[in-house]
Amino acid sequence: MKRLLTLAGVIAVAALITSAGAATSATPKKFNLSTHSGAIKYLKSIGVDPKGVVIQRGARNYAGPSCPGRRWRCTRATRVFQIAAGGGTNQFVCSDASQTATSTVTSNTDPLDCEITQISSTADNSATCVEGESTNPATETCVIVQTNSTGNNIATVSQKIAQNSGATQTASQSSSIDQQNGSAAGSGANTATVTQAINQNTSAAGDQMQTANQTSCVKQHGVEVSDPCFDSFPPVLSSGVDSSDVTQTVNQNGSANKKSSQTQNDDITGHVTQQTTGLATNQNTQSEHQNEVGGNGNQNQFGPLTCCTDQGSNPGDTYNITQTANQNASSGPNANQSDVLIGECSTTGDCMVGQSANENGTSAKNSCTGMFCSVGIACSAGECAPCSPEEEGCFICTECGGPAFATFRFDSRPVAFAARRLLMRLH
Repeated sequence: MKRLLTLAGVIAVAALITSAGAATSATPKKFNLSTHSGAIKYLKSIGVDPKGVVIQRGARNYAGPSCPGRRWRCTRATRVFQIAAGGGTNQFVCSDASQTATSTVTSNTDPLDCEITQISSTADNSATCVEGESTNPATETCVIVQTNSTGNNIATVSQKIAQNSGATQTASQSSSIDQQNGSAAGSGANTATVTQAINQNTSAAGDQMQTANQTSCVKQHGVEVSDPCFDSFPPVLSSGVDSSDVTQTVNQNGSANKKSSQTQNDDITGHVTQQTTGLATNQNTQSEHQNEVGGNGNQNQFGPLTCCTDQGSNPGDTYNITQTANQNASSGPNANQSDVLIGECSTTGDCMVGQSANENGTSAKNSCTGMFCSVGIACSAGECAPCSPEEEGCFICTECGGPAFATFRFDSRPVAFAARRLLMRLH
């Protein structure tokens, strides 16, 4: 499963500059962002091609489809570097409307890409990605990096794909949010809200293939270079309040004639890390629905759903994971089906995982609570049963789809390392 997102698309960098023109503590001191050459050097240092980037300097900077008013410096460009002087405001909105306005990407052209990098000290960082399309294939990507000291980091991602035509349907959504804030008392809050939804429906003639992939990574922590899709140890803690809410949904429905085969693949992956001495709260919800009707008896359905992992170091922290999977094929036990749900978390507070799965009417549930929680459900051949991710029976399909169904490789996923990390941190 892909864990790294490439740097492409839309860039907005928000940096707060003192009245003297020198960068504040949230900005690397070796870059003088008050000069054009300094801004270019900074963009290059974080892997951004500065060619075509619009640089905004002023008290009120806005990039997006709807300028707030005459007192604002506005642009519809989708690659922007914002520098707000004297405690000013930077806002960036990456949406279908803003991409259409610049003729870079339209709602009927794939892919939709947003990339936003914001640096501030006392003012809020606000970043929004709104992506929706009905193209086939469809790819949506949003990458947000926010660094602050006492201001708040606020990130909102909404990705929606609806496909209703064609025998072959392919959809992919990826969201990466890296929110960094200071460790001193009075540091700002980190807030992340992610919604991903893929809906695929087909009744087209011929063999049917539906593929959906969702990846969401959120990391809220102290100031450091980091990958939001991986935990880091030892953690770099912030001190503000962390809040994350991630919802991922895949619905696949296929109706075929008696001469056609049907295949449905989805991969739903969530990963959230919160590292702060302040209060941290997290909710992850994953839902999968696969339904096949008709066909020549060659029906195939595959998952998995996986989530999440790490939180600390406030004893009041809460971490909730809800996973639901439903596979139904009209050929019943003759269908080639497999699915797995894995939920795990380690926290200095309280974690709760709730899982339910159903395959052709046979259902299973699993759950756990505590500082360290790790459970799973494995479904195959019309049967579902609880399992432990530390056992061989609890696996993740890493090579699903395509014609070579007999060559699947299933890898066990040990998670004892998460418990060891938590114990080391507590001591």
